[in-house]
Amino acid sequence: MDFELLSSLFASLSPLKIREHLCSRLITPRSACKKCIEACPLGSIGFGDDNLEVGKCCYCGKCVSACPNHVFKLEEEVLLEGAGRGRLILACSPVMEKLKVNKGNITKVNCFAQLFPELIIKLMVLSKQDIFLFIPPGFCENCLNFRVDSVKEQLACYQSISNNNFLKSLRILTSLEEFLQENKPGSEHSQYQARRREFFRSIFSGSKELPRQLLYKALKGTDPPKTQDMAKELPQKKQYLLESLREHPPDNLSRLLPYRGLSSTKCMFCDVCSKLCPTGALKIIKTNNQKSLAFIPHLCTECGICKDVCILQGLNFDKSIRLQDFLSAEPQILMSGLLKQCELCGESYWTDSAGEAKNCPWCSKLGKLE
Repeated sequence: MDFELLSSLFASLSPLKIREHLCSRLITPRSACKKCIEACPLGSIGFGDDNLEVGKCCYCGKCVSACPNHVFKLEEEVLLEGAGRGRLILACSPVMEKLKVNKGNITKVNCFAQLFPELIIKLMVLSKQDIFLFIPPGFCENCLNFRVDSVKEQLACYQSISNNNFLKSLRILTSLEEFLQENKPGSEHSQYQARRREFFRSIFSGSKELPRQLLYKALKGTDPPKTQDMAKELPQKKQYLLESLREHPPDNLSRLLPYRGLSSTKCMFCDVCSKLCPTGALKIIKTNNQKSLAFIPHLCTECGICKDVCILQGLNFDKSIRLQDFLSAEPQILMSGLLKQCELCGESYWTDSAGEAKNCPWCSKLGKLE
């Protein structure tokens, strides 16, 4: 009996999809990431020699929102499809079963813990309306200790990119009566939602002031680049936000996103960080006798692989990214270097132009050990 085949078949039936090729820990053993392990309420996530192991799963989706590389996916397609039909009212399976509520126009999900800010914004833009979550008081806390306030806190970090109040557009329904009222056709609610739809059409005010070419450019060049070592893949969470901004361009490009930029203090241009980056956010640009380390903000997931593998420990996440830099397809040059010749071994090596070392990194390291 082919147990490996059976295992893959059972895995395909699971609502939780795992894309191991994006996992930082499997890309390099030097990765220190353990966000999924810390997020799992059952302690069921671990790592074998060369694979990601998931044991008993309650499909809460906490790993989905925790993982920067989007290794885990649960019910995003269901949510996006529901938002595409118009008003989106969400309820979790345990609530629906306990209160014996008919599904009707409700989109049922396993748990709200799988929601992350970029997805919520994408759902708002798709539906052009408020997003409703039905959460009876105390229910989530007594289930998996999920706090809807944590979602709101994350969403609040994106307020600066828009004049719209995302928090007001994420509406919490706490009583069954209120929940059923939202499903009732006609009434004042329909008129209210018509006004809301008009409001969401201008979710990012002043959109005509920004040339749309800038936004298309940010998306146009995002086919996964190839290297000789591994294929790159678009960061889906950032892509949701890019698509939303493409639909409703912001008016103020100087606003800050809740993403950190990358900086470099020293570099030997070994290309390890760019080859291991799963999304192609880093690349080495070579021109004649000069090399540059370039960073593309909208492709970065802040997974930390680059920082973990840098032999010089010269990469750091620091200040927040501006909208202008996030939307631009032009890479930012973090460090440029020149080709030099080591005075000890005679070999050629690359070093940042600010460096005053006369020897290659290997000879310099050996000199310190002696």
